[in-house]
Amino acid sequence: MIKKKLTRRQEDILRFISSFYAENNITPTLHEIASFFSISDAGAWYHVDTLEKKGLIDNRRNMARGIRLREWNEYSPAITIIPFFDEERWLSGERGQKNEFNATGLRLEKGASYFALRMESGCLVNIHIIPGDILIFRKSSSAEDNDIVIARTEGSSVCQIRSFHRTKNKIILQAECDSIGNISCQSCEIQAILQAVVRRYE
Repeated sequence: MIKKKLTRRQEDILRFISSFYAENNITPTLHEIASFFSISDAGAWYHVDTLEKKGLIDNRRNMARGIRLREWNEYSPAITIIPFFDEERWLSGERGQKNEFNATGLRLEKGASYFALRMESGCLVNIHIIPGDILIFRKSSSAEDNDIVIARTEGSSVCQIRSFHRTKNKIILQAECDSIGNISCQSCEIQAILQAVVRRYE
């Protein structure tokens, strides 16, 4: 909730930061802000510093692109920000500190709950999902055949990423790599379904 009144220029700068982030997946530098508004770098710094003091952004001064908006919904309704975790920590239940992932271009379903995992293992290499890819999951307690799911079997505290298959008498959580085996069970707890893969190129 915005508690301090902003000038027109401050509102414009907030919207510029959000739209720049939506298009480029990075926030602008002070110089890019200055160039867009035809002001000096010192003028851009003054406005960014004021916005930080008003609690609307964080500015990590030791980073070239250290600006982060806090009021996403207020100034960037078209931006979709979802929680972002490392695969191993999330699956083991040790979530740790979450980061954020800009999922704006993925057209995610409104009202559904999503999160992103950074792929670290090779458990999906047979379907061409490799370490370094970003997996976008929708939280769900049910799945259809061939869905890629995050699931946990009875008695286990660790989740698995597997391909879901239901037969007449059992459920098969199929490994999509050659180095680990399938899991056969009578029931399992479905936690999320894979919705999209974002490939990260170095």
